[in-house]
Amino acid sequence: MASKDYRHAHDLGIDEARNRLEPAMKKLADKYGLEVVEEGKDRIHLKRSGIDATISIGENEVVTTIELSWVLERTLRGTIEASLAAKIPKLLKA
Repeated sequence: MASKDYRHAHDLGIDEARNRLEPAMKKLADKYGLEVVEEGKDRIHLKRSGIDATISIGENEVVTTIELSWVLERTLRGTIEASLAAKIPKLLKA
């Protein structure tokens, strides 16, 4: 599996950043059949066969780590990167 981190700075604190990200993450999970595993207030884990994503929410930064199987790496990486670049900064805008 190929792994890549995506970093997004913010000035919201952990609680507000999570409040803004959580609905989008749940929508994503429903759309793609991902299991959501809550790991405390600062971490959300999304997974299914071939996809393993962790969203780590810090006071000033959100780090999304995505691991994809080699098949999904070739077909989905560009779509995932475009979606993250378009959506997360808007959600975290102060």
